[in-house]
Amino acid sequence: MNHTNVSLGQVSTSSSDTNETLRNKARTHLPTALKHIGEKLADEAWLSIKKGVGDMMDISYSAKTKFTRESVDDYIRNASLSDKKELEDSIFEQLKKQRDSQ
Repeated sequence: MNHTNVSLGQVSTSSSDTNETLRNKARTHLPTALKHIGEKLADEAWLSIKKGVGDMMDISYSAKTKFTRESVDDYIRNASLSDKKELEDSIFEQLKKQRDSQ
């Protein structure tokens, strides 16, 4: 799993945040990060599908929305515990860097 740069959105840090506080913030942000990664993967898969069918088939926006939603749900449901832990650790490290640069 590659999440070297997970979008932290509105996750804020303070120079007074302890590592435990940052770990809790990382854990809280994990579902959002999983969704974001799932959306990126779904978009990449959708583009591959569109390339494959080309102009032979007109694919509706609602079909893309349904595909994306189902793909994200599948990604989140099937993410292994080790992948989730790796992602949480990545978020934690980014939050530490953010805190330490203040």
